[in-house]
Amino acid sequence: MYRCKRLVTILASFILLFGVTYCSFSLLACLRPEWAIHAFPLLDPKIRMLPPFADIRSITAVAGCNASIEHIIHRISVGCDPYGRTGGLGYPPFIYYLARGVGLTGGLTNVISLLTGLAYILSILILSNKSILERAIGGLLLLSLPTQLGLERMNIDIALFIGLLLIARLRESSEDRFIAKAVITALLSFFCTASKIYLLFGICVWLITASWAGDGPKKLDGAILVGTVAGGVTTIPWLLSGDTFASPIQGLFSHGLIYYNVTGNVDLVLTAITTGFLLAGIWTAHSQKDFLETISARYSHNGNKKGWTMRVSIALSGLSTWLGCYILVGNWDYRFIFVFPWLLLCSEVDIIQFKWWRNRPFIGRPLPITITIQLLAALQLFSPLAYMLVSNIRGETMNLSDWLVNPIGMLVRHTASLTINLTDLAFIPFFAGSSLLTCCLFLKQANNNTKTNKLFSNSTFFY
Repeated sequence: MYRCKRLVTILASFILLFGVTYCSFSLLACLRPEWAIHAFPLLDPKIRMLPPFADIRSITAVAGCNASIEHIIHRISVGCDPYGRTGGLGYPPFIYYLARGVGLTGGLTNVISLLTGLAYILSILILSNKSILERAIGGLLLLSLPTQLGLERMNIDIALFIGLLLIARLRESSEDRFIAKAVITALLSFFCTASKIYLLFGICVWLITASWAGDGPKKLDGAILVGTVAGGVTTIPWLLSGDTFASPIQGLFSHGLIYYNVTGNVDLVLTAITTGFLLAGIWTAHSQKDFLETISARYSHNGNKKGWTMRVSIALSGLSTWLGCYILVGNWDYRFIFVFPWLLLCSEVDIIQFKWWRNRPFIGRPLPITITIQLLAALQLFSPLAYMLVSNIRGETMNLSDWLVNPIGMLVRHTASLTINLTDLAFIPFFAGSSLLTCCLFLKQANNNTKTNKLFSNSTFFY
């Protein structure tokens, strides 16, 4: 038994180390033009952009461009983007004014990208240090498509992920040096919201649900709200000007609800389906309320309340932000990085749940909710591999002659199409509903000391 456990520990550590090494060496390879083509080899070459770091490179290019930022945003001047894109870059004016104000030029692109990428890898490492299973899942998350695509593009969502973790960490910290923490938190909240509007939704939902769960309001909530609202005020006017809003259809990698309503006409059938699965996820989590509260009681007992509460709060902030992405924007695959803290949190309790579930009688045996959402989320994270098998399968006409000529290829294409649509319409909304309520229940129970001690004293299935 000891040897088996040791082997599992070594394997989990190897997966995490491989993920860290893969991402780190890929980032370093991107620094040299002759090596860049070999970076992130697991990514399909068709979805890569060279030179790498395309998103941050476009920002620094605009910052060093002589054209007016207003002209660039309104597409009057279109010659600043190094990739020749003329359809709008999708970033609010704040980003370009900030980059130009602090002197970010094209020569700093590689430095900024490397430091941001390494900070992201370090964040995943810090979140993956609690258990053996967490190490393995942390390594797999570093190898997942959201991470690879986000680092290869060096999208600003990587920086926002780090900023959101810092905000959540500061919110749960002690009250020492309150003024300094309030200023830092407000500035981080302003930067995040002014950079991407969905952070306005995410942070507000996070604070509201945290307060409902008994984890607030806290002293820093005021600073977070001030920064968030101020950032939203700078961004909303840009969103309301129709000629500056980038199209929500973003190639093959769009998963948001807006994809199905992009013409401006809400598809009632698809909206009803997604709403139904969202409510099903909420109902599933609520049906296991007592079980979930007992899990939280287990982890918040024996002086571990602060650490458990902080981890759940961080996960809740990421889930709320991702939910804002899903509802409000096209939701590129790399935005699933905001779900990662929740997946790592789930992995910490999955083994205990499985042991309890396995020892129960088959009749009336409930399926542990965190295992369920783990599987659904993993399916979503890796289902974009289907995109690599086909090319823009949405809306294509498939004739009988195509089946006769290439039956295997057509079967693959239909399977990929079914996977994509099931993911968009069923798996994602179910995951959103079940995860958000489960996280709230965890947080609520962690802040209920009386019920925590009662539940813990009555719970024997953990041993």
